[in-house]
Amino acid sequence: MFYNNDHVPAEEINGGYCHVLLYSFCFLHREYLLFSGFPFLSLRSSQKIKKSWFFFILFTIAFLYSNLLRISGVVILPPLAESLGISASMVGFLSSLFFYTYGVSFVFWGTVADRLGSFKTCGISLIIAAAASAILAQADTPLTIGIGRALSGLGLSSAFTCVMLYTAQTFSRERYSFLVGIIMMIGHSGTVIAIAPLGAALDAAGIAGVFNVLGIVALIIGAFMLICRKYDPILLEEKKDEKPLSLSRFVSDIKCGAIIICGSFPLLVVILTWVTSSASISTLQGLWAVSWIQTTTGGAILASRSCATWISAGMVLGPFAGGFIVRRVAGSKKAFLIMCILVELSWMLWMTVSFLGSGFDILGFSGFLTGFFSGAAFVFMGNSIRDLTPSKWTGTVIGLLNLLIYGFLIVFQWGTGFILDLFPADPVSGYYSQTGYQIGFGIILIIQGFSFYLITKTRSFAS
Repeated sequence: MFYNNDHVPAEEINGGYCHVLLYSFCFLHREYLLFSGFPFLSLRSSQKIKKSWFFFILFTIAFLYSNLLRISGVVILPPLAESLGISASMVGFLSSLFFYTYGVSFVFWGTVADRLGSFKTCGISLIIAAAASAILAQADTPLTIGIGRALSGLGLSSAFTCVMLYTAQTFSRERYSFLVGIIMMIGHSGTVIAIAPLGAALDAAGIAGVFNVLGIVALIIGAFMLICRKYDPILLEEKKDEKPLSLSRFVSDIKCGAIIICGSFPLLVVILTWVTSSASISTLQGLWAVSWIQTTTGGAILASRSCATWISAGMVLGPFAGGFIVRRVAGSKKAFLIMCILVELSWMLWMTVSFLGSGFDILGFSGFLTGFFSGAAFVFMGNSIRDLTPSKWTGTVIGLLNLLIYGFLIVFQWGTGFILDLFPADPVSGYYSQTGYQIGFGIILIIQGFSFYLITKTRSFAS
């Protein structure tokens, strides 16, 4: 992520986030009152509904918090490394340890969640994250920093799978799509609005103080989920799986998840569209956006960071709008195709205005549209996965999905970097070549467009 905590535009964007987040919580409160206050509901049913909404909010907060902890290294790791006299290359290596364990463990936690339930899985993983924060708070060598980063990645990757699994098991199909939009909007807001608060906390409490607080909060949420695991929908099912976990069962579950995906062409198409579109926007948002904007405008780094932040703004607000849209159109193939076409068109707009050397305003607007339509499409994809996947295998399928996203992300980021190196940078400014960006992301758009084309070969995305 490329954000800066000392420029005004980011504060304005964050203020907009706060209004949207407040509205979403008000909407959730209305939904809660609507379905917990009907006079024909018994007291027991009303209490059950109240608990369902409470735990949904708790899981969503856990997802937001996992994103906050995930990006904490962006703010805290550089000054920590500087205080220990660690080189920049070593900082990059230590930071990357997080993403290796984060990406690989998606499948592990997805399979575990199908067996043990969302409560226990998320609780255990957050306790691991709390231990990682405690290690980082006392870290004074590259080894301890590396261990802390690796454990952080392992502990934070389950939150998304668990909140999606709990929501699918607890709420009706009519409500699920909107709730997926809320999950993505609130959860991803942690990657945007947290930079400035973390920076301020770092100045006030120091590195050890910040990591201690982050660890304590993670420990509290994780422990509370373990205590409340008796409310897990999986434990309330009559056909719950009592067999213990083992390596052979873990491998068998992964194979079954892969067979389910490959055996259903509509599900495979949904997975491919989500993987390619997510890896595409993440490659832009998380790696090249700022430098590409600098190449296009020749502007300063702070102004380029402010402009790039609008991509993230779209990524947050898109799922919120997508939740309302998908709630009305459900598994409509036509609506899904239109969403994906809008994603592709918004990408083409971004590349066109970049090629033409447009200013910050037009780049920011096109970046916002790219993030917005991508985020809205993700809600449709999430809703379709719930409809097309047997409930017993939801966690495993989501885990495999995230593993594929991470794999494609690595390929896309490495591939764009490789292509940029083929073209000489500007000798005066040192900026990368605009031609390199156009070719690199042009190839990505062809891959993404092919996955969207497969939608036309599918009859329906409804269960």
